[in-house]
Order: sequence, then C-alpha cells, then structure tokens
Amino acid sequence: MSGVSKAGFTIIETMLFLGITGLLIVGILAGTGQSINVQRYHDSVASLESQVQGLYSSVNDVVNSGSGSQTCPIAPDPSVPTNVGQSSCVVIGKYMTITGNSTATSTVIGYSSTAANDRTDSDLAILETYTLSLLPSSTITTPLDWNASIEWAKSGVDTKSPREPRTFSILILSSPATGYDYTFTADDTTTSLASMVAKGTTPQRTVCVDSGGIIGSDYSVVMDSNASTQNDIQVDTNDTVGATSQC
Repeated sequence: MSGVSKAGFTIIETMLFLGITGLLIVGILAGTGQSINVQRYHDSVASLESQVQGLYSSVNDVVNSGSGSQTCPIAPDPSVPTNVGQSSCVVIGKYMTITGNSTATSTVIGYSSTAANDRTDSDLAILETYTLSLLPSSTITTPLDWNASIEWAKSGVDTKSPREPRTFSILILSSPATGYDYTFTADDTTTSLASMVAKGTTPQRTVCVDSGGIIGSDYSVVMDSNASTQNDIQVDTNDTVGATSQC
C-alpha cells in the first residue's frame, strides 16, 4: 500500500512568506508616514503665508470694538476720555512677531498732533510723525501648524549661523493720508515700532520654515521688496528668480 503525499508549505517557506510580507507592510507604513509628514510641512508653510497675507486685509479694518469711554493711551493727556469717533488716536496698522513656533498679532494705534490731511509731505514722512503703540488687550497668539518653526536662510541676505532660533517682526501701517499700506520688518521682537518705521520700508525678506530634513530644501515665505498688498507675500521653493536668499 503506497503512502499519500499531501501538498503544503514547509516551515521555512512559511517563515519566508511572513518575513517578506512584514517588510512590505513596514515599507508601506514608512512611505505613508513620510507622505503625511511632508503634507503637514506644506500645510504649516501655507498657514504662515496665509497669516502674513491676512495682515493686509485686517490692517484696513478700522473697527474699534472698545467702549465709548476709552482714552487714547498715547495722547498728550490720556486721562481725558473722548466721544466715539473723536479720539485723537487712530487705528493705523497691524504688528506681528514670529518667535520660534508661534505668531503674535496686535493692532497698532497712532497719535499725531497734526492731522494727516493738513500735511503735504510724503506718506512715510507723515507716518514718522505718529506716536505708535499697540492697542491694549488686542494681541492674539497663534501656534504655527504642526509645531513648525522659522529659521535663517542657508545663503543670501537673510543668512545667519546657527540657523535657529530665529525671531522676526512685521509692521504694516496704513497711511492716514492716502490709505496706502507700507511694510516694515525687523530681525527681532524688541525693535521699537518707531525705529522700524525710521529704517524705511522692507527690502525683500525670506523667512525659512524648518522642515526637519523631511524634504531636500526648506520652503520659505518671501516678502517682496516694498510689500504693500497680500499679493507681495508668496511661498518660495528656492526656485524664485532673483531671490536674495535661499533656504
């Protein structure tokens, strides 16, 4: 009587199958995780771009949500209340600081003893006559998406070693005379508003966003020279012709 052979996998074949399957699963999960991290990074860069662009929309929103009994803290006599619409203060702009992985945005108010419409000099000269201050209790702090952080560029104007940490300040003022917007910047959060204006409008600035090495070269949010609208803010992938800095 002959024996009956039964087809099946040997232990070695089974182990090989399980090993190869495991490697494939690990590879798929690793690739998926990398794709998610890259997408999160892109989202964080786009979010920062959107925050900076939003300053130009909000800088012209002159609605003061305060009570009618507010006083102007930078007027000659801040103790004297004024009627709504008759304050010697004007809502004149927005101020944003980027520190590490968060932004802080405040409303800027200004006071000048001479009305802007009574002057004949340039917008910048008029802005320099204003005493500037942050509107009390107006600061809003927002974390950058996915815990991103800004850094200095690898080459060009916005270069510094080490690349982190970095802080950056943006001041956007609307001329009381013409309504035209002007942008001023500083590489810290301690420069006074008046000093930022005195330095003049911003040259092209590059704010790199640290990718943690998940892509070949970091992306950046670039402010065009003499930026005045949200269209002057864009994301750069080191391909911008004529860029002054590279990430």
